[in-house]
Amino acid sequence: MAKKFDLRSKDYDTANYTLLAAVSAGDFATLVSIYGFYLVDGAIGDVMAVVTKASLVYAAKLAGTAWAVGDPLYWDAAVGSVTPVAAALPVIGYATRAAAAADTYGYMNFDGLAAFVKI
Repeated sequence: MAKKFDLRSKDYDTANYTLLAAVSAGDFATLVSIYGFYLVDGAIGDVMAVVTKASLVYAAKLAGTAWAVGDPLYWDAAVGSVTPVAAALPVIGYATRAAAAADTYGYMNFDGLAAFVKI
């Protein structure tokens, strides 16, 4: 199975989390009020670093949707990919490069706290 998220930047923030279930590298993570993704595989009980912010991430995108630079992006757990269509989904960042509807991956700035920030 291909990774949902692949870190492409040297600057990123993490939070440590003790796993309650096994995970694979690139899996999406929901840690109470923080979203993120795992860098490596882990087993139950492992303490893992979860990427919560990163300036450049290569992410699986919903087929048939296009991204423009700056579009807000949302996590759709039902299909396991990132989409520019809000539909009451949590915002997890914005597009850093345009992506065509036929593309299966796109580049984004990932912010796992964005859904919880009130402006």
